[in-house]
Amino acid sequence: MKSAFQFDPNATEYTTSNAAFLCDAAAQAYENEGSCRAWAAENGFAEGFHFIDTSKLDPQSGTQGYVAESEAAILVAFRGTEPAQLPDVGSDLKTIPIPWEGLARVHGGFFRAFFAAWNKDFGGGRIFPDLLRNSGGRKIWITGHSLGGALAQICATQTELRDAIPVHAVYTYGQPRVGDEQFARIMNEKLGHKIFRLVNDRDIVPRVPLYTMEYRHYGRQFYFDRNRSMTESQASVETLMEALNSFRQTIRMDQLQGALADAVRHLIGPSRGGLDDGSLLKELEQALDLKKLAAENTEQIGDHLMPSGYKLLFPAS
Repeated sequence: MKSAFQFDPNATEYTTSNAAFLCDAAAQAYENEGSCRAWAAENGFAEGFHFIDTSKLDPQSGTQGYVAESEAAILVAFRGTEPAQLPDVGSDLKTIPIPWEGLARVHGGFFRAFFAAWNKDFGGGRIFPDLLRNSGGRKIWITGHSLGGALAQICATQTELRDAIPVHAVYTYGQPRVGDEQFARIMNEKLGHKIFRLVNDRDIVPRVPLYTMEYRHYGRQFYFDRNRSMTESQASVETLMEALNSFRQTIRMDQLQGALADAVRHLIGPSRGGLDDGSLLKELEQALDLKKLAAENTEQIGDHLMPSGYKLLFPAS
């Protein structure tokens, strides 16, 4: 129940200990309310606890997570996509972006999922934004895995940019892209140095929704290869070349349609030819059968899962 890692609520830079602790916190969000409450208390967040479950207010909604309070910090953790629903991940992550007034365009499903919990009372008052607004100077930390990471980004955006409540840091694990390039530029300028986005080797989910659908990552990326060797990037808006490299790291040749084999060889081989970078990436992305990858539990899905993927990045001993 108790995390093997120490949490430093005042840290402003990436630390392995905080990344590991918040990975535990994000994993805990998949458990029931009683388990989450016990985990929070065991790990120093015993000043207050609130469980989020929008299905209790609307059976058509399913946003879940928890908010835990300590003397120094408020921890917000969102639950991600349930493992049983992974076969639907492909279609879920192809949603057309919708306008968010004043902030460009974002994924409509992520947007609606978060705001199903906004201004709602889950017992003991409204968590968003009342509890965060009345933080009493405590540091606000937000985390989540998979869909939970996308919800963490939407939460941070609304909290700091719309409600002027300072967010201390956001750690996400296997997070999909959230918004378009304009949104990414705004977020990177305002919050990029506070966003720590972890990607585990071939995990497919951070590569969707598709770059060629105008979605972009932002903030600081921490990429772990299969040997758990980490490459850190400075806060930035994702570029075409970064998206191409990300695709190369993720997809094996035999997982693409045969007609694209030559295009892939141009991409990863010693010489380049034919397609320009943008057209090449578009063809490669559109050749993906995300639902098939999920249904067959490929390594791209295995690397995405919390127990068999992200938690293994931080062995307890």
